[in-house]
Amino acid sequence: MFATIDIGTNSILLLIGQSLPDGRVRIIADEARIARLGEGIADHENLLPDAIERTISILADYRQLCEKHHVSAISAVSTEALRRASNAKELIEKAKEKLDINIEIISAEQESWFTYRACAHDFGPDILVCDVGGGSTELIWGKSNLSEIKGQRDAGTGHQFLSIPMGAVVLTEHFIKSDPITPEEFHELVLIIDQHLAQTLHSFSHRHAEKLVATAGTATTLAAMNKHMVSYDHNKIHGTILEMLDVQVIIDELKAKSVAERRKIPGLQRGREDIILAGAVILDRIMRRLGYDVATVSDRGLRWGLFYERFTQRPIR
Repeated sequence: MFATIDIGTNSILLLIGQSLPDGRVRIIADEARIARLGEGIADHENLLPDAIERTISILADYRQLCEKHHVSAISAVSTEALRRASNAKELIEKAKEKLDINIEIISAEQESWFTYRACAHDFGPDILVCDVGGGSTELIWGKSNLSEIKGQRDAGTGHQFLSIPMGAVVLTEHFIKSDPITPEEFHELVLIIDQHLAQTLHSFSHRHAEKLVATAGTATTLAAMNKHMVSYDHNKIHGTILEMLDVQVIIDELKAKSVAERRKIPGLQRGREDIILAGAVILDRIMRRLGYDVATVSDRGLRWGLFYERFTQRPIR
């Protein structure tokens, strides 16, 4: 019995599974909680004390779940927030001292590889993965469908990726000051996203891969909202199709509602009400620019790729 923990800028995810002899994973627990670890980090490069405590509290709950299920090893990793934070050591030391959890800060290359590996296993290698995070957005693809793209990073593991310095948390903190958002703020939000995409995707080919796979909290939340899902079901979200028109309808609804009013929308995860609009616009503008009318949603992101890599010998098909 093994566990992987993905400590992101906005959410913390836990996967507990049993590695079976045939390479499959029997799921014991699959949890996601909002910690907003990266709150304010774009302004002061520090983790806030409250954000650290929220994270430790969630990790304590996860530690109890691991003990309940007799987990023999935990692999916990953190991404953009701890890569940027000057006081990341404070959280790492607290997690070790209080919970005996070792947090590893992984590189952007490692993060993209774990995400790609998880998605490619379920949807094949000819995919373009879109991971809208809290602090940044990654586009990841396999070497089997490479073209020469300026700014790409070859991670040496069978994939390449582009990291775009915009995410749902950072954009919300910087550009959305009104509740609900004003037309002027929305226009500025779209403009800044399009500028980021123009700078980074100018040499990216139209429909770069056969299939666009959208993963992480923005995509899964949009899929749950599109299904009006009162209680989140991993199996009903993983592999579902999200059309661009669906995303645009959700954006229009979010624009018209305050954060408090959004809490009544079925499928919208509690704690994500304020940042979901920025995340949805990022995904929408990427789909428009790259010519994808639909995205396949993956509920199995980094934590799954990490599990495959560390605790199984499961290859990419």
